[in-house]
Amino acid sequence: RSALLYLLLVPPPPTVLRRQSPPPRSQMHNSIGLISSLALALTDLQTKSTTRIPPLSMTSSSSRNNNNRNLRIYLARHGQDEDNAAGILNGHRDQPLTNIGIEQARTVAAKIRSAGLGFDAIYASPLRRARRTAEIIADEGRCVSGGASAVQIYDNLIERDFGIMTGIPTKEIKERCSPDVLTTDTITYFLCPDGAETFPDLIKRANGVIDEICKRHPDDRDRDKG
Repeated sequence: RSALLYLLLVPPPPTVLRRQSPPPRSQMHNSIGLISSLALALTDLQTKSTTRIPPLSMTSSSSRNNNNRNLRIYLARHGQDEDNAAGILNGHRDQPLTNIGIEQARTVAAKIRSAGLGFDAIYASPLRRARRTAEIIADEGRCVSGGASAVQIYDNLIERDFGIMTGIPTKEIKERCSPDVLTTDTITYFLCPDGAETFPDLIKRANGVIDEICKRHPDDRDRDKG
C-alpha cells in the first residue's frame, strides 16, 4: 500500500544540510519547509528505509506503534515555479510552474512509471505549483487510478508561511534576518522572521499530516478487524 504526498519545498531536503556539520536539531527544523519536516517526522516514526527517486523526490517507509506496516509514504518536491526561477521566497504565494518545472515533473513521472510504482492516493498542497506537479505525475506516471482527477487537495500540505519574508528576494535573507540565519554551501535559510510559522507549529502540523494519512490508509489487517 502506498500514498504519494505531492507537495512543495523551497529549500532542498535535509541531505543538503548533511554536506557539512549539521546544526542543532531544533535549529535545523526551524530552517526548513514543510516537506523536510514531514521527512523528519517520518524518520522519527521508526523509519525503515529511505531512498531517492531522482531528481525531485524522496521516499520513506515508516510505522507508528506497529500499525500501517504495509503503508509506504512518498514525499515529492514540486517543479520549479516562477518565484523559484526569479529567486523569490514564495511561501504561500501561488505562482505557476515554469516550462522547466513542467519538464521536471515529467521527468519524475517517467521515473515513477519506469519503476512500476503505483499509489492508492496522491495528495497535494492547494498551491498551483504542487497541484500541477501532482497532476502531471498522476497522468504521465500512470501510477494511480483516475489520473489527474485522482489528485486530492489537502490544505495542511501547504508550505510554511514565511511571514514578512514572503515575496522577498533570496539574496536579501542575510540582510533582513541576520543573525537568525543558517548558511550552507548552496542556500541561506532564515529561522524565525516576524509572522512566519514557527518550528513547533510546523512540526506539529507535519506530524498531524502523517497521522491523518495513516488513518485514511489503515493496514489491511486493521480494516478486517473493523
